[in-house]
Amino acid sequence: MIQMITENDYFEKSENMILKSFSEHNNFNDYELNIIDLNNEKIWSNYGRESYESSRIWDPLHCLQDFDTISKQMDICKKKILILLPQNINFTYGYEGSEAYDNYLEYSKLKDCLNYIPDHLADLDKYISYQEVLIFSPTQTRASALVLNSDFSFSDSISVWEDVTIKRNCNDNTITAIFTDNICRTTMKCNDNLDLEALIEEMGLLEKEKPIEPEWMESIEMFDDKDQKSNIFDNQNIISNAEREIINANSILKKNSELKSILYTQSKELEKVVLEILEELFDCNLTDFIDLKEEDFSFQYGNNWYVGEIKGVTSNIRSENISQLDVHYQTFLERNPNINSSNVFSLLIMNHQRRKSPDKREPVHENQIKLAKRNESLIVDTEQLLKILEKFRNNEFTREDVVILLSDKENGIVQI
Repeated sequence: MIQMITENDYFEKSENMILKSFSEHNNFNDYELNIIDLNNEKIWSNYGRESYESSRIWDPLHCLQDFDTISKQMDICKKKILILLPQNINFTYGYEGSEAYDNYLEYSKLKDCLNYIPDHLADLDKYISYQEVLIFSPTQTRASALVLNSDFSFSDSISVWEDVTIKRNCNDNTITAIFTDNICRTTMKCNDNLDLEALIEEMGLLEKEKPIEPEWMESIEMFDDKDQKSNIFDNQNIISNAEREIINANSILKKNSELKSILYTQSKELEKVVLEILEELFDCNLTDFIDLKEEDFSFQYGNNWYVGEIKGVTSNIRSENISQLDVHYQTFLERNPNINSSNVFSLLIMNHQRRKSPDKREPVHENQIKLAKRNESLIVDTEQLLKILEKFRNNEFTREDVVILLSDKENGIVQI
């Protein structure tokens, strides 16, 4: 949307442009482009003082306050600004008028009073630098498909300014527009909306809106459209399948990580995963196990019963860990006098030295292994338990192999 600030009536409001006077403009940042049209004799006039004798050309313009508010808007504006500099119009002064009539007694062409212009522009002059670079030099410049007239041009010295881009006419390279930052200044005259549109297009001040492609375009197939659409469809299927495989792989990796957590966890977290592994290895259900604050688990497989202790510690396995398991074993036998002790196997499943990587853990001391043998107990560290599960899943161990391995009362410790 464009905001056009002008006192001329040859511009018309349009679908993408509103017209505002110098005294009633809107916030510049609300528009993609703001245009300040200085080509009007109403702007270049002053009322002078109360009598003609005291009126002078350098007295303040009657729109000086408007220049002040516009310059403040330009100070904070982040959008593009186009300044249409005046042509060689009359500068009128020596006002003598009343409610019945208006009359300016004196006038001067702008080309003849350039020295006074900076003072009249006040704060707005810093955006125009009128006197230093503007010269009277009537010329024509091509703008898009039109040719626009200019009474003034910029001095060629403007080309040495820092960060300035210039636009020259098509005949003698006279400079008729300059760009600095977000501001474009031009001496080209716009007589109507068509001239203005051509100028805006030539200066590249607005991005052209791309036409919206109609829906029926999708049904028109030419060149290799069909092959490319087929290629996209095939690859989208590949991507979709790959994404499903990735999701599945991540789910498996998450479950694997949960199983491997028995290498560093303790207490309830350790017990939960160990029991899940035992359920898979023995095809049993431990959810019905009632914790009597004695053994951590007990279950039956065939004629065999397994009683166990699960523990995670930072030290190596100690004698008291094995002795505590034996207490649970004896208590289980006392509670179940009808079960033959030869069919009861006690397992000490321990995540020992849990803060160390498994390859840096010290082996279980021989004294503890001998104690386990004497108590007819079996030490199973969590790394060995994971290896048993891995071989079982890879069909290297059958369930009966697992039963034999975890029913050994002679070795004192599982090592595979």
